[in-house]
Amino acid sequence: EPIHSSPGRIVPPGIPIGRAFHDVPNAVGSKQSAPREEEQEATGHGRRPASRVVSKEAESALLGAMIIDNTRIRDILGIIPTAEALAFPHHRIIFSAILELHLANRPVDLVVLRNTLLERNMLGFVGGEEYLANLVDTTPSAANALAYAQVVWEKYVLRGIIGRFAITCLHSL
Repeated sequence: EPIHSSPGRIVPPGIPIGRAFHDVPNAVGSKQSAPREEEQEATGHGRRPASRVVSKEAESALLGAMIIDNTRIRDILGIIPTAEALAFPHHRIIFSAILELHLANRPVDLVVLRNTLLERNMLGFVGGEEYLANLVDTTPSAANALAYAQVVWEKYVLRGIIGRFAITCLHSL
């Protein structure tokens, strides 16, 4: 999947809205407990991501800001058009749920978001009500939502560059 260097689309071609709800292995329809901290911080390759290519703090603050101030969501989508830009699977799911609610002109708050995730059997996977409330409680300032979005997008682009470099290196062996 190509890196989108100019984020202007709300959803890139080929990625249906809500895709993240269906992409998480063993999550749909299961009653999983909240992921352990090391599972939350692990990427798909089972390694902890380096702080240079991810920022859990920026992702968490971004999601919290989107819940606190729904008026910023449209501007955020101008920077981050896809949930795939977030490094952590549970953050992708939360972002996708927020995006779906926003596109359906529904309010985004802790109650509506919790119910949306619960309907999709994903509330436990993302860390439960406590994790959602923690996103809001630990967000430094919703006014900085666009700055958080920019950090998340830059980390996504960097991960893509590193991934393509690694593939190029492997093919040259």
